[in-house]
Amino acid sequence: MFSETGLDREPNFKKGANVSIVVKFIRHGERDKELNLSDYGRKITKEEAKKSNLKKDYFSAVKAIGSNQGPKNKDNMARALETAHLYSQEIADDDAFISRKNDALNFETIISKRPYNHIEIYNSFLPKNYESLSDPQKKEAAEKAQAGVVNYIMSLKGETAEKYKKEVAGSHAFVLLHYIEMMKKINSGSKILIPAGTHGGNMELLLQQALIFKNAGNQESVGFENLDQIGGEFSPSEAYNVHLESDNSGALKRVLVDFDNPARQKIKDAQLDLEKLKELAEFYKKLHHLK
Repeated sequence: MFSETGLDREPNFKKGANVSIVVKFIRHGERDKELNLSDYGRKITKEEAKKSNLKKDYFSAVKAIGSNQGPKNKDNMARALETAHLYSQEIADDDAFISRKNDALNFETIISKRPYNHIEIYNSFLPKNYESLSDPQKKEAAEKAQAGVVNYIMSLKGETAEKYKKEVAGSHAFVLLHYIEMMKKINSGSKILIPAGTHGGNMELLLQQALIFKNAGNQESVGFENLDQIGGEFSPSEAYNVHLESDNSGALKRVLVDFDNPARQKIKDAQLDLEKLKELAEFYKKLHHLK
């Protein structure tokens, strides 16, 4: 989905035509016991950026945003924002850009009541002998527990649960709608990469409610009930990409989605339902009294 094509097109307008913005929702890297991004998390994030083969020449600009929830590093960045920053730095090979916090991606800003006890549910998926496991075994157990939590959230029913899930999905939709509006003001022919640091358990809910895709049997699905339908949970530093593109007249094309993880390539023709995207964003905006 990423390419250099389009940078030399000749649009009809000075603003908004043939613009491409790729919003890369990326789960923060591995964290330490104090909830900071760990050195291992930094290493893996940089490796993921290198594996992407994205080059700074592909883009007019690379700008990181992210949740700034949690303890801060010396640059006042928490784990999710720092993850996006490191990813951007690796691609752009530059420290000049300013990485900015985005409160919509911070789960602490969610207004709706959380319909579950996160620590209690997470711990329920860990093996009883967790503390005696080796570090690699703990990592594997933690990944299974995270997947269990996300699937648990997705399975919750009732008004409280549905409102919570819709707001979280709406927070990510709100970010996308912001950039869809921004496209109209950007120089025609621009191509921009936005690594957006977020959290596991949040980034999946937009996909659950608005993803249109074909499975291995070539059957089209709208949304999903279980993470296995999209290849399982998102690992630390793993991302999915939302492609916002305008045509030669400045009109928005289909909102395509792809995944960095090669194991998810069985998901075909993935895109977001634009009307659902707008609905979720409006729901979020009303809750937060935003224009």
